[in-house]
Amino acid sequence: MKLGILCAVDREAAPFLPWMQGKRIREKAMLKVHEGTIEGVDAAVLFSGVCKVNAAIAAQVLIDAFSCDAIIVSGTAGGIDERLRVYDTVICTEAAYHDVEEGILTQFHPWMDSVYFCADPALAALAMRAAQEADVPGVIYPGRIVTGEQFIEKETYPAIQAQFSPLCVDMETAGVAHVCHVNGIPFAAVRTITDVPREGNEAAFEANLDCAARISAEIVRGMLRLMKEREGFPAEKRHAHVELIRAGLSDAELIWRMQTKAFVPLLERYQDADTNPANEPLMRVRQRLEMKETFYYLIVLGGETVGAVRVVDPQNGQRKRISPLFVLPEHQGKGVAQAALREAERMHGEGNWQLETIAQEAGNCRLYEKMGYRRTGEQTVINEQMTLITYEK
Repeated sequence: MKLGILCAVDREAAPFLPWMQGKRIREKAMLKVHEGTIEGVDAAVLFSGVCKVNAAIAAQVLIDAFSCDAIIVSGTAGGIDERLRVYDTVICTEAAYHDVEEGILTQFHPWMDSVYFCADPALAALAMRAAQEADVPGVIYPGRIVTGEQFIEKETYPAIQAQFSPLCVDMETAGVAHVCHVNGIPFAAVRTITDVPREGNEAAFEANLDCAARISAEIVRGMLRLMKEREGFPAEKRHAHVELIRAGLSDAELIWRMQTKAFVPLLERYQDADTNPANEPLMRVRQRLEMKETFYYLIVLGGETVGAVRVVDPQNGQRKRISPLFVLPEHQGKGVAQAALREAERMHGEGNWQLETIAQEAGNCRLYEKMGYRRTGEQTVINEQMTLITYEK
């Protein structure tokens, strides 16, 4: 795997550069990205410039142009919680904007249930362990980070504290979390405190920046060291063994119930009542199972059936097709769909595939493109909210 390490300013990124082996520098979107290995893990390090938009641009660049599988925000923040002292460190559990109206995120893209972007639990747990093992000053706190476009003055803290109860505030973390959320990419943030309300100002930030940046960087370096020891992503996040078990007519009702549950969130989001699989009758699933060229598989994770995938394989050299592929909501975000797709390719041959997905679901598009699928340019507009696009491999 490859990690993106995103810092706001050059002084926060500076500690990582001497640790990087095989370093090369590439530029994209006016950003200078250092690539190499740190503690044996592939990494891309950059500083984005301060503010949410700069951080979001940098995060998307790390995902699209540098193929990063996860992003860690490393750097500094201002403390808000009264427990915090200078050089304490916050390991992000969730992030939010303190200066964006709630409905913008819940009523429009990305249609969130709340204003909070959750950090990846496995990465957060790894950060906590690395912080506890690191030889750095200060106390480690897991908790909420809020993000906004300005340096927070002392008189502004009470309002933010009352609404969000955060540990600290910065100008980038929620922007990165937002981009990672829509791309289906895990994110984490490690922020060391430079200033606190009772003694905080821009002068304190400048005076404490270098030391705080090194503390944060040492913790992130420890995360990479632990990843290398575990041979990749944290064990909690690594895909459990996924099996594809051929389904028969007796499995039709199980498939139908799982399909309905898996697609209801998309039906509610896009209102595609005429085309959404959540509205299909049981008879339609039975008909597919009886089709000559259909291979329907149950997706089994650790002995539990968590989804299904249908492969249409003419077995005559024509394109094979995936339709549908779904995972139950409680098992999404674990890499199950990717593992199932790879297993289907292994069973039916890796080349000559076609599938459709929703253009507005950036995480799905990212998954298929990462696996070598390319857009054909063919698209079908379902309604004002939703367009289907075709991929081939």
